[in-house]
Amino acid sequence: MNENNIYKTLNQLKDISTVYSLFTIMKEIDELSEKVKQKKFYLVILGMFKRGKSTFINALLENEILPTAVVPLTSVITLIEYGNETSAEVSFRDDTKLKIPVEKVGEYISEEENKLNCKNVSIVRIYSPSEILKNISIIDTPGVGSTLSHNTLTTYEFIEKIDAAVFLLSADNPLSQIEINFLKDLKENVPKILFVLNKIDLLTDKEIDKIVSFNKNELNQLFDGTNYDFYLVSSKYALEGYRNKNNLMIEKSKIIPLRDKLESFVETEKNDLLLISTKNRISIIAKKIKSLLDFELNSMKMPLEELKNQYQSFQQSLDTIKKDKDEFDIVMNGRIKQLQAFVTDEITKLKNTLCSEFIDPLLLKPQHTVTNIKELGAEEYQIKIFNEIRDRFDKLKSDLESEVINKFKELIKKYYDGSNGFLRELTKTMSINSDVSFESLSSTFDLDVYTSFYYKFDVDYIPIALKSSFLSLIMPKHFIEKKIVTSVADNLKNKIEMNCGRINYDINYKIQESFIKFRYDINQKLEETLITLDELLKKTLQEKDKKETNISSKINELTERINLLDFISVS
Repeated sequence: MNENNIYKTLNQLKDISTVYSLFTIMKEIDELSEKVKQKKFYLVILGMFKRGKSTFINALLENEILPTAVVPLTSVITLIEYGNETSAEVSFRDDTKLKIPVEKVGEYISEEENKLNCKNVSIVRIYSPSEILKNISIIDTPGVGSTLSHNTLTTYEFIEKIDAAVFLLSADNPLSQIEINFLKDLKENVPKILFVLNKIDLLTDKEIDKIVSFNKNELNQLFDGTNYDFYLVSSKYALEGYRNKNNLMIEKSKIIPLRDKLESFVETEKNDLLLISTKNRISIIAKKIKSLLDFELNSMKMPLEELKNQYQSFQQSLDTIKKDKDEFDIVMNGRIKQLQAFVTDEITKLKNTLCSEFIDPLLLKPQHTVTNIKELGAEEYQIKIFNEIRDRFDKLKSDLESEVINKFKELIKKYYDGSNGFLRELTKTMSINSDVSFESLSSTFDLDVYTSFYYKFDVDYIPIALKSSFLSLIMPKHFIEKKIVTSVADNLKNKIEMNCGRINYDINYKIQESFIKFRYDINQKLEETLITLDELLKKTLQEKDKKETNISSKINELTERINLLDFISVS
C-alpha cells in the first residue's frame, strides 16, 4: 500500500462512515489523515507507573517541561511537538480548546488536580523549541499498571496510534509480569521498540550488571532472540547536567547515545515505520466500521415488527440502566467491603497459624533453638525461617487473589440473576446483535494492578550475651537462653504481623482499584457503543418504515461495503 493508496483508502473509509453517521470514527479518520499528510512520527514513551517517564522526557528535551509529581497522572495523553516557543494547549472532549501556560499543565494531567479526569480533557499538547522535536512528536502516556486502572486503559487504547515506542524500565525494579504481558500486546502492534533502563544512578555497576542480565534474559524469551535496542540512562543526572551546564554530568547520564540513536533511526527508518503503523491503523478502523455495519445488516434483514420490538426493548433497557445505576453502585460498594473483610479474616487466620507453628516451638524448646543458632549462625538461622514463612505468604497471596476474583464474579452473578437492574439490562442491551455477554463484562474485573508491594524481612542481631565469654561466665545459662530465644521470637512475630499487614493492604487495594476499572469499563467504554447502536437501530427503523425504500438494495449495498472493509482490513 503506497501513499496514494493510503489516501484513497482513507477517503473510502470516510465516505462509508459519513453515510452511516459514525461520527467518532469519522473524527478518528480525520486525525489519521492529518497525521499522514504532515508525516507526523509518534514516538511514545511507555512503561509502568513510577518508572520516571516524565523525568526521562524532560531529559530528552533538555528542559524541565513536564511535571514530575509523585501522584500518578490521569487518563490523559500528553503530546509534545515542535514550536518556536514553549506553550501548551488543552483539548476537551467537547472539542473546545484552551491555551495555558506550561506551568499550568499539571492542573489538567495530575490526578491530584484532575481526579478521574473530571475536567473531561481529551489530550494536552505542549510545544517546545527542542531540536529533537523537529522530526518526531513525543507522547507521554499514563503509567501501565498504576494504582489507577483508568490510566492503564488509556495507554492500552493508544497503542494502535504508535509509530515507535521507548519502553522504560527502572533500575530499582526488575521486569515484572505485568510489563511482560503489556509487551506481548505491544510487539504485535508497534513496528519499533527501544528499551531504556532508567535510574541507573540508584545502583552500583555490579548491581546494574545483575538487573540488566535479568531483564535481557526475560526480553530474549519474549522476542525469541530477535535483536532489540537496550540503553542505560540516568534521567536525573541528565537533567542536573543540562540545568547546571555540566557536560561531565550529561556524559555520565548516558543520555547522548540514546538521543543519537533516536535521531538516527528516525532519519533512516521513519518512512517505512510510518507506512507500517498507518496500515495497521487503517486495518483497525476498517474492522471497527465493519462490526457496526454487520450490526445494521442484521437489523435490516429482520422483519419490521421484530425490529420495532427490539428497538423498544433497547430503549426500555437504556431507561432502566439510567434509573438503576445508582442502586447498583450502592449494592456493589457494600459487597466490595464484604470481600475486603473476607481477605482480612483469611490473613488473620494465617498470622495466628504461623505464630503457632514457628514461634511457640522456639519458646517451648529454648535449648534446641540456641543450639540451632550456634550451628547455623544467628543470621542464617533467621533467614531459614523467613524463607519458610515467605513460601507460605506467597501461596496465601496467590490463592487469595484467585479466590477474590471468583468471589467477585459470583457476587455480580447473584446480582445479575436476582434483579432486573443495571447489570442485567446493560448486558441485555449490549447483546442485541453483538457479542457482549455477562461473562465478558464480569471478566473486566481482575487484580492485575501494579503496586509497590514487597515482603520485608530484616534480620535482627542476637543479644551480645551469646558472643561474650565474660557475660557467659557471670550470667546464668538459662537467662542467656531466654534472652536469645525471646529476641528471635519477638523478631519473627513482628515480621509475621508486618508482612501480613502488607499483604492485606495490597490485596484489598487491588480489589478496590479493580472494581473501579470494572465500573469504568461499564460506564465509560460501553457508553459510546450504546449510543452508536441506538442511532443505527433508529436509522434502520426509519429506512424500513419508508415504503419507497428498497430493502434488498440496501442489504446489497451494506454487503458490498462490508466486503470492501474486509478487503481493506487484510490488505
